[in-house]
Amino acid sequence: SEPQNLYIYSYGVGTVYLRWYQPARPNGIIQYYEVQYVGNETTAETDQENGFSQISSISAIHTNVYIFNLIPSSTYIFRVRAVTSIGPGEFTPFISQTTYLLPPKTIQVQKKTSTSLLVEWQPPPQPHGSIIQYGIRYYGLST
Repeated sequence: SEPQNLYIYSYGVGTVYLRWYQPARPNGIIQYYEVQYVGNETTAETDQENGFSQISSISAIHTNVYIFNLIPSSTYIFRVRAVTSIGPGEFTPFISQTTYLLPPKTIQVQKKTSTSLLVEWQPPPQPHGSIIQYGIRYYGLST
């Protein structure tokens, strides 16, 4: 059977974290796990065996992996399978995740009055789509 409870989340700009549990019925002693991903949903749907990038085999003692150097603000599809001495098992169902967007650049803050600031910035490089809104957080300092 396939690995169980595949979980994923974005862990920073261009990085995701995957975690899973070993298969309920592994069909032998697990030697390693294969983690595959693709950055285009159409490719994954039309060609389920090709078009995937394979990450180096993950040791059987590990059931998690960080994947680095992904394109910011892009959606990827992932799947995992265990490999035993008998051969590869079934893949998990596909799971998708969108990587974080790069932050704005060249942020400038100017004091306008005793109770207001002007905050200006440039859009992030390579936004990969339309930016719908920005969020600003600020914290007051006691003086």
